[in-house]
Amino acid sequence: MIRVKANAKNRKTEIKISGSRSDIQSGILDAFYEIGRMNQRFLRKSILKRNKTGRLYKFRGRLHRASAPGEFPANRSGKLRKSVDYKVRSNQMEFGVSEDYGKYLEEGTKNMKPRKLVVETARQTQRNAVNSLAGNVDRIIKR
Repeated sequence: MIRVKANAKNRKTEIKISGSRSDIQSGILDAFYEIGRMNQRFLRKSILKRNKTGRLYKFRGRLHRASAPGEFPANRSGKLRKSVDYKVRSNQMEFGVSEDYGKYLEEGTKNMKPRKLVVETARQTQRNAVNSLAGNVDRIIKR
């Protein structure tokens, strides 16, 4: 059985597999790495996009355009973008950000509305993730 679970509280998306044969397991692991790289690239590119519509303010002598609620976060220092990562362990793949403030961006605070981050990345790449998983398993089965 394959189960996909997105959890905003711990900023992780988990994909778990149980009861699969070992030859199919290798195709699934290949798909996990492919999905992890795809999600990582998508979120990093979304953070770097310049089409943010939030407020404009000075930061270290330069003008910076913040993200508006519901957008992917704007890149200011690069720490959040660099913390986007994934891990594959035997039968699961975890994708998320390791920066502590990623939690506040994902969930929002009393003074800030939430931004798109890990859960939205999983939603927007879901079709490609399913295709990758199916394609890799299909490739193994056809051998």
